[in-house]
Amino acid sequence: MRVFILIILLIGYSNCFAENLRIISLMPSYTEIVFALGAGQQLVGVSNFCNYPETALEKEKIGDYLRPNFEKIYALKPDIILAPQWKNSILLKNLNSLKLNITQFENESEIDDIFRTIAIIADKINKKSEGKDLIKKLKKRLKNTAEKKVSDKRKPKVYIEVDAKYWTAGAGSFLSDVIEKAGGKNIFYDIKKAYFQTSWEAVIERNPDIIISLWAGDKEYIKKPLAQKINAVSNSRIVTNIDRDKISRPALRVFDIIEELSLKLNENK
Repeated sequence: MRVFILIILLIGYSNCFAENLRIISLMPSYTEIVFALGAGQQLVGVSNFCNYPETALEKEKIGDYLRPNFEKIYALKPDIILAPQWKNSILLKNLNSLKLNITQFENESEIDDIFRTIAIIADKINKKSEGKDLIKKLKKRLKNTAEKKVSDKRKPKVYIEVDAKYWTAGAGSFLSDVIEKAGGKNIFYDIKKAYFQTSWEAVIERNPDIIISLWAGDKEYIKKPLAQKINAVSNSRIVTNIDRDKISRPALRVFDIIEELSLKLNENK
């Protein structure tokens, strides 16, 4: 009987601790995942960039991952801090000096890495079951999208411009895998970098079927020299209405983008 009572007390204590866990998130993607796991109320601090869901705007802001407010972080008495893993980071060095519990995450370079991040966060905040269910649902969405994609031989070539002056994504970028999962082929898939600066001449040479711009309108490309030599321009297939936060953050909403892009990439097929 005493053993049984002790077990009940331990379970009750464990559940109480889980519900009162104080979490700080230093990345918008981690914040979105914490909310999706049903632990949003346990977030006591988030970065300045954490703006989704809307409730995240009500959370205490602790600066960002480059310029955090260490005094505020310490004062919030977090049980766990979710932080990106950057080598030689002053941020992590200073947080470690405060003797705080930090969980670090490697950068997500492909969609499957999101599942890894979800699983780790779910484990650390005592939401394992919720994490497994969430991952299962997201994988099902990917499978459904994959079944609607065109064949490999007919994959449209995609140029994604993430910022002005021809900043784009290479093979090491999370965005490159977003394009792949949506049924396209990044024209710079052979460049083993995450992000780099290319040129308009290189874009013309690789002749994308679709241009995705995260910063400009279609007129920006139509007026460029020799623009009509590019299939994307001559066929009016320039996508400019993609939500920048959704596509650039390795969290749940990027699956909406994959489904949205899949429809666009499969148009006129």
